[in-house]
Formats: sequence, structure tokens, C-alpha cells
Amino acid sequence: MSSSAKLSHTTESFADRKKQQEIAQARQAGTLAPAVDAKTGSMINPHNPEFITKKPWYLGGNADQNSNDPTLEHQAVAEETPTLSLMAAEELLSQQRLKHKARKPRVRMTKSGSRAEEFVMPNASSGSSNGAIKQTYDSKRDAYHGYDKDSHNQKLAKKFEIRESFRRKVQEDSSKDKTDTKGNDSDSDFDDSDDSDVGSDDSEDEFVQRDEDAKVLTTRLARQGGVGGAQMKVTARNLRIREDTAKYLRNLDPNSAYYDPKSRSMRDNPHPEVDPTESQFAGDNFARISGDAVQLADTQLFAWDATDKGVDEIHPQANPSQAEVLKRTFESKAKDMKLERKKRVLDKYGGAEYLDGQGGLASATETEKKADDMAQERKLRFGVQTKAEMYSRDGRIEGGTSTKREAISSKYEEDILSNGHTTVWGSYFHKGAFQWGYADDHSLLKASYCTGENGRIANDEANEMRYGTGVAGARNESKLSSAPVNRSKLYGEANPKAQLDEAKLKEALSKEVPKEIVDDRKRKYHSMNAEVEMTEEDMEAYRLLKDRKSDPM
Repeated sequence: MSSSAKLSHTTESFADRKKQQEIAQARQAGTLAPAVDAKTGSMINPHNPEFITKKPWYLGGNADQNSNDPTLEHQAVAEETPTLSLMAAEELLSQQRLKHKARKPRVRMTKSGSRAEEFVMPNASSGSSNGAIKQTYDSKRDAYHGYDKDSHNQKLAKKFEIRESFRRKVQEDSSKDKTDTKGNDSDSDFDDSDDSDVGSDDSEDEFVQRDEDAKVLTTRLARQGGVGGAQMKVTARNLRIREDTAKYLRNLDPNSAYYDPKSRSMRDNPHPEVDPTESQFAGDNFARISGDAVQLADTQLFAWDATDKGVDEIHPQANPSQAEVLKRTFESKAKDMKLERKKRVLDKYGGAEYLDGQGGLASATETEKKADDMAQERKLRFGVQTKAEMYSRDGRIEGGTSTKREAISSKYEEDILSNGHTTVWGSYFHKGAFQWGYADDHSLLKASYCTGENGRIANDEANEMRYGTGVAGARNESKLSSAPVNRSKLYGEANPKAQLDEAKLKEALSKEVPKEIVDDRKRKYHSMNAEVEMTEEDMEAYRLLKDRKSDPM
């Protein structure tokens, strides 16, 4: 906006506004001459809307021109002010330096605290400086505005040279330290000093080669299995070498150690009868029952027991220190309580003088377990069986012992005698009631008490009157079982050698013919509730009259 523009705005009255609308309608109807642009003198289309022809008040107007006059000056395309690019500015600056004394660029502080230089360009026409180069909105915010590739590469090369010189210096110092620690003679030191340049080059090449080998190894590990590093080690832990015997082929007895094909693990020893010193494979449990694995298992059991007893939840994996401290505290307190209990018994009943040890309290203290007992307890905890068994020449176990796995106990009650019964619940089954009971008194109630032989007679009579003996049901089952087993003789394929009664066959054919008659709806006779006993003659008549659409003859 020029300085000569004057902002003016007057509120129009209702009469003035109505008068302008009448003039606009007359111009559109053709009864009044159209308006003329005050600046260009050209005619303005009367059908143009007012928001196009009327100049906004904030644009102002010239002193000799009314802002309310119709004009299209404000609709003209704004002339772009020419701005010098960075290259043109540098060329102009180099030309002006030959004529005028070069001025130092002004430095301004940006919002982020960095320093930005504004090139002060002298005016080409007047020869005097008129301010900094005018930059656009995007050029001010362009991170690569004024980027020079050559200067940037020079900075990087200089920085790399500094780092490379520092690395070589550190490597030379380390190589000198190694040669000094060897304690060689002065002659050998003199020879090494002569070949220091060659050695430095060789060491540098060796350093680069080791770096390349490490990269190749990392990529090779990543290609195999999709992952590399520790994850690949875990994946290949249970993989075997092709020359080694597979775990499941070491003992082909199906009752021997169990092999899990998914994890490729066999925890038990496939040959427990072999001496451990001579055994080539003693199972995977050797890693689970060695080191701190046993203590970790004890800590986990302690955490589970403590949670069952109502203690706050203990998580050995999330907070191992807390679990270990609580376990040690519990063990020490339990040991002290056991010792105090033994002492109270000895103080109350006496006899401490007859015990072994000093003071007669040797048995009151917790005796240390032997190494063999601890090893046996550890193996039992992890399910390892190490019984020594003898086999005969035919492969049978001598002594009647067996290495079969013990049967897993059922979740139901077993071998429990209740309410005075001499037999367990479920030892008797009544067919008529189709219920289980007790075999001693034939009672069908689980909560009943045993009544002996008299109760057995009474329960049989009561069950007979209420449920029956189930003989009728057994008789029906016997009838069903007595049905002909070979159903193909009656309903199967025709037997050409079968001997049929001719009279019965003709009678069956005469009965079958009316069934083949089709009514007006093209439906044959069909009875839904007929009870007819089929015979071999009836089936033969059906086969003779049956349509064989698949047969071309």
C-alpha cells in the first residue's frame, strides 16, 4: 500500500443505498448508460456484481478519485517486485566491490539463538546501499538455503582427518605398550623401530579387515533363521550334529525315557543301568539339576507355598531379591523353632544326658545332610530315576522290578471306605435303576451307612419293586442281537443261486405292480404308515420291477 493512499469509509444512508440499487437496475435493463472506469475509461459490464466492481474501503483511493466510483483497478494482477537470487546477489556484490569499498554484512540474532547474516547490497543505480536482500517466506525457513557443497565437503574432510590422525596415534601408543611389555632386547627394539612405518600400515589394514569380518559374520548370522546373535544361539541349542546319534534312537524301548519332539529334549536318562562315567548321554536334566537351578526351583516353590498361605504375592522373576530374603528369613526362623521345640521336650521329659555330643543336645540341632542324600533328593524332585537294575540274557528284568513310569493319581477319590462300608462306592451296579452303589449291602445312596447282610436283602427287595431287575431290558437286547447278521441276504444284491418259492414270488409281483401305477400328479402309491414284513420274494420282485436308468439296455 502506497503512502499516498488515504483510507476513507462513510456509512451510507438508506436513501443513498436505494438510489444506487435503482441505478444498477436501470443499467441492467438498458435504460441507463453503463458505468465507465474512471482510470481506464472503458465500459464496465452492468451485470457484474457489486463486490467485484466496488473497490474495498481498506485499499483507499487517490486524492483526485472518489473511492465509490466504479472501477476494476483493484482486480488487476499485482505486479511482482523483482527480488535478487543468492547467485545474482553474489555477482552484483562482486561487481560493486571493484568500485566501492566492501562493507561488512550485518548480523542479526534469530529466535533460536543462531546468528544469521544479511547481505547489504549497494544500489546499482545510485551506488549507495539500500538495506539487506529481500527474502521470501520459504527462503527464510529453508534449511538448505545458501548451502554450498564444496565448503561442506571441506569441513567434513577436515573433521575426518582429525579423527583419523587421533585414531592412528592411539593405535601407535597401544602397539608401543605391547612391545614394551614383551621385554625384548635392545636389538629387537631397534629392528622394530626401523620397521615402525611398515608395521603401522599392516596394523591399519588388519584393523580394517577385522571390522569387515565382523560385518560379514553379523549378516551371515542374520540370514540364518532370520535372527542373529544370542537368539540364534538359543534356537540352535538343541540341534544336533548329523554324525551324532539322535536322542530317541539311543533306547528303542517305548517305556524308556520320554522324548519331546517339539523341544527336542529328553530329560530322563535313556540308559539308567549304565555307569554314569561310561554313558555318552545321561539326559538333559544334568543342566537342570546343577548350579543355581536347584536353588531357583526351591525359591519358586517357596513363593507358591507362601501365596497359598495368604502372604502377599511373591514373584521371584519380577523381584528376586525380595523372594530370596523372605526365603532365608523363613528358613532361619523355622530352624530356630524346631530347635526350641526339641529343647522344650528334653527339658520336660529329660534324657539329654543320654544323647551324643556335648551337652546332650546334638540331636536337637539340625544335622547336615549328606551329599548322597542331597543328590538323591534333587533327582527325585526333577523326576530322574537312577535305580540299578539287572537284566537276564533274554532281556527281562531280574528280581521282578520294572522301570515303568508310575501311574498318575486320579483326581477322583480312590480306595476310600466311608460310613462303615467294606467296599468302595461304585463297586456295584444295578441294571434296573442304572445306578452305581455299594457291593456289600447293594445300597444305591452314596451317603448311606452300611447295613450288612440284612440290609442287602432289604435293598434288593426295594430295588426290585421300584426299578425292577432289568431282565426285560436284557431280553429286548437279546432280541436285537439275534437279528440276522448278514443283511445282504435280505436287502443286498440278488443271489442267482438262491432258491425262491415261485408262488410267493408271483404273489409279490402282483402286489408290486399296482405300486408302480402313476396318478395324475405322476406320483406312485406310497403308504406312510404301512407295517409290512419284508421277505426275500418281496425284495426279488422289487429288483425285477425297479427302473435301471443307468443301464442302456
